[in-house]
Amino acid sequence: MISATGMKETARFLAGTALIVCCLTLAGCSTGDATRSREGSDIVQSMSFWQPYLLYILASPHPRLYVEVDAVEGCAPSDRVLNKLRDFLTTYCNKPGGIEIGRSDVIPIATARGILPNPLARKYLDGPPDDPNAPSPAFMYVLYYSGALSDKHPGPEAGHAGKKITSRPRQRNVHPHADFLPYPAIIFMNKYFHFSRFILGWQRRLCKRCVAELADSSRQAPPSNLCFVGPVLVRSENGYHILSLPRCMRIVLGDLAEQDCRDFAAGVRAETPAPSDDNEEFLVDAQIKQEVLDDPVKMRDIINRVKNDPYEAVRGAAAKIWSEAEPACTR
Repeated sequence: MISATGMKETARFLAGTALIVCCLTLAGCSTGDATRSREGSDIVQSMSFWQPYLLYILASPHPRLYVEVDAVEGCAPSDRVLNKLRDFLTTYCNKPGGIEIGRSDVIPIATARGILPNPLARKYLDGPPDDPNAPSPAFMYVLYYSGALSDKHPGPEAGHAGKKITSRPRQRNVHPHADFLPYPAIIFMNKYFHFSRFILGWQRRLCKRCVAELADSSRQAPPSNLCFVGPVLVRSENGYHILSLPRCMRIVLGDLAEQDCRDFAAGVRAETPAPSDDNEEFLVDAQIKQEVLDDPVKMRDIINRVKNDPYEAVRGAAAKIWSEAEPACTR
């Protein structure tokens, strides 16, 4: 049984390691109050079934790391900041094939106005460049955005005549962070928040305990059921696979092909995020391979396993997604 102190320390470690993707904010190394302790308990529980941070710390299954950096117009980081990012990753990530940081899209202000960070990321996240002569890389995405801009509804100047610009005080004070689930591979850097204090000021190093835990993690075996296929994080279970992007998942029943991941990523990018109060909706869909459809007994068994998946969001989605598929299992 983990004590309250142990739970806090474990949560801090998870925030330091799972948030290796939120590497320069180091929010997990700060001392938490009672509220943060409760949040830490939730983090420990939600992360107990997987260890995605090992994809960054270890040389296998990905000996390379590619970091894509997008920024809303006026929010782009300096070369100095990205060099600090590279130094941090080089220190804590064992990537003998190298670490590459690539600047990508500059997102127009008019496009970003009123759009929350996750749907904005889904639209612009491209993934690592194809390189058939190199091993596939682990992937990290960094989005620099303006929380104050995200809080605004589009006005007449954005082509929405008659709509008044109103402020929603939700994003402007959001700290730099990464989401643990379902896609911990993205760093949200709120330009409106003074993140330079984190990167260049207050917390330049991990705490001693986190460094020790990272060293211990570097000696663990590579995860056998986690990998990146392009930008898509894949968790493979018995008979099914969970494909993840920012607040977006696809459940695949049957054998997985790389093209399935490419199609998933392309479909997500093709969606146009709408400025609204609910554009942070969690998106889940499913794909059932023909070999599973052709075997009702096999499909029933896999569906039952999906309904017992360790991630609550998958279990909840399964109950809805499979309501139409289950009758075929009884034939």
